[in-house]
Amino acid sequence: MGVIGGHVGYWILRRIRPGGDSGYLSGEADANKSKLAVLLGDNFFEQIRGRTVLDFGCGTGGEAVEMAQRGARRVIGADIRERWLEAARRHAEEQHVTDRCSFTTAPDHPADIVLSIDSFEHYDDPAEVLRVMESYLAPGGRSSRPSGRRGTTRWVGTSFRSSPGRI
Repeated sequence: MGVIGGHVGYWILRRIRPGGDSGYLSGEADANKSKLAVLLGDNFFEQIRGRTVLDFGCGTGGEAVEMAQRGARRVIGADIRERWLEAARRHAEEQHVTDRCSFTTAPDHPADIVLSIDSFEHYDDPAEVLRVMESYLAPGGRSSRPSGRRGTTRWVGTSFRSSPGRI
């Protein structure tokens, strides 16, 4: 199956939607919903209860703070941009979860669950990032990289193996 592009594709799209914006990508469908619940399902919060979670590529920390609020024992947000980490720390403080939610460029603690939400499109070498994420998994830990269609996220536990004594 080919892809119609160029002038013909533009003409077809203008005929289908003469006014332009359809509203399909406005975010309205998920307004006031938890991104974590939308991507990972409502039972995700039961799965993190009492566990240590590493949010790899946490950005400003919205999801990390939510996980701390919804039952994770400890959440570590990791990112390379200090400016975003500062915003994440402020958010955690405002939400009163600093006792179980921290942010850093270099995690120093293994995690039961490592996840990376909406981050992989920013990595130059995703395979290397997967190896780094693996290094932070505690023995028996799981990893997830949700993106794309809702309900298609799968836990990636079989491809990540942690050895005893390894962070």
